[in-house]
Amino acid sequence: MRITRSTVTGFVIAASLAVAGTAIASSSSHSGQGSKHHTSKCGVSAGPALSLSEIAAKIEAAGYPLIKEIERENGCFEAEARDSTGKQVEMLINASTGEIVRIKDDD
Repeated sequence: MRITRSTVTGFVIAASLAVAGTAIASSSSHSGQGSKHHTSKCGVSAGPALSLSEIAAKIEAAGYPLIKEIERENGCFEAEARDSTGKQVEMLINASTGEIVRIKDDD
């Protein structure tokens, strides 16, 4: 059998397509993993997060108008705030719903 430049080129193209097809099949079989909901430390499934201003509004509506800090961590928001009497608390907030999951005195 005589090997020509066109034979080699054809082989290279076929091999490239085979590798690309394998990579596409592999990535599509794993693509569902990214869409699974994982339980965060808030004890609820993580979904799209509310904005900081939406979280701040939820905290204020719960009776904590003086917000010192809000941080996003592990699918939750953690906040430090004071109520209208000045009592300082730390709270854990569900990032998807804005539900306050835990409030702990911080004085």
